[in-house]
Amino acid sequence: MANNSMLQYIELISLGTLYQSVVEPMDVFSWALHKQVAMLILVHNHPSGELKPTAADLDLTDNLIQVGRVVRIPVVEHLIITTGGFYSFESSGDIKRLNLSKKYVPGYLEIERIQKEAQRIGEELGRKAGLKEGEKKGKKEGLKEGKIEMAKVMKKEGESVEKITKYTGLSQEEIEKL
Repeated sequence: MANNSMLQYIELISLGTLYQSVVEPMDVFSWALHKQVAMLILVHNHPSGELKPTAADLDLTDNLIQVGRVVRIPVVEHLIITTGGFYSFESSGDIKRLNLSKKYVPGYLEIERIQKEAQRIGEELGRKAGLKEGEKKGKKEGLKEGKIEMAKVMKKEGESVEKITKYTGLSQEEIEKL
């Protein structure tokens, strides 16, 4: 969650019974879209006092996270509250784990994710190949420059063109141009 995030709204979406509450993604996100929120924090209570999320809690959170992806309103936290404390889906790692879930991910989002990853990998491989090619070219140019400098010194010291050619590998024409 961003450091500059402020809680702007608290909205009651559903009232449940002692044993369950019915929450539909449409009810959660129609409200969130109407208010134009940037992210959601979900909160519900467990009258039993049990802080551990149920399978239904995890499933609903998974569903809401994936719907949030589609409408671009991320679910950043889900809290279970009791009179004795609270359970954080974010702190426990459940939000991170459920973000990786594919159960409710629409197919087109998964295809989009795979395409982006393939593009990223392709760009990385291209960059590495380019660096390797650039390194080869740089070494070759550096070696050539070194040979030219050596030839200049040898020519200045009066060495023969044949000897300079032998030690530098430069052609007679290249040496005469120096």
